[in-house]
Amino acid sequence: MNNLNNDLSSRENEIEEYFELIKLIEGGELFNRNNEKIEISSSLMKTLKGAVFLLLYNLVESTMREAISSIHDSIASSGCGYDDIRSELKEELWRRAIKGNIGIKGMVSRTSGGI
Repeated sequence: MNNLNNDLSSRENEIEEYFELIKLIEGGELFNRNNEKIEISSSLMKTLKGAVFLLLYNLVESTMREAISSIHDSIASSGCGYDDIRSELKEELWRRAIKGNIGIKGMVSRTSGGI
């Protein structure tokens, strides 16, 4: 779980730094090596702002992926059996089995020794 928090914090910092860059660009405070002001087109600004949505999506997606992996690892390492899990998780397992055409035999063989 600590890894999840570190990853989330790191990505949050990246997004905050990107926001700061956009603020600098919008403020017209960018200069090249020859100390000449750099003009940014409105279409480029829209593209830069649109990239924020990709950064936010990546933040949510990676955080959820890590959270689910952490939950899975916790269940697997605890030796938790099918009868020990919450009914909501049991229902989700059956929904996925039906959706994935695993079948009754496949589901029974997968849950008989644990999750």
